[in-house]
Amino acid sequence: MILSRTMILLVLGSASAMTNFGGAGILNFYALYFLLSFSLSLSLPLLGLRGRTLTIIAVVLAVVTPQLAFGLRALLT
Repeated sequence: MILSRTMILLVLGSASAMTNFGGAGILNFYALYFLLSFSLSLSLPLLGLRGRTLTIIAVVLAVVTPQLAFGLRALLT
């Protein structure tokens, strides 16, 4: 069921991005989130971590992820 929702979001997000509809690109991110967090259960290892550790992980991801996205976008275009 999650996989079918993921595919629907990917199709809608891609179609919206092709029409230059502002803000529609987030649908692709939601599809990726569904796929990673629910289908592959990548969040399970984080359940046993302390709050301080989760905060550190969140801060590192908040700083690193935009830089990675910028670099990947530059490579792909």
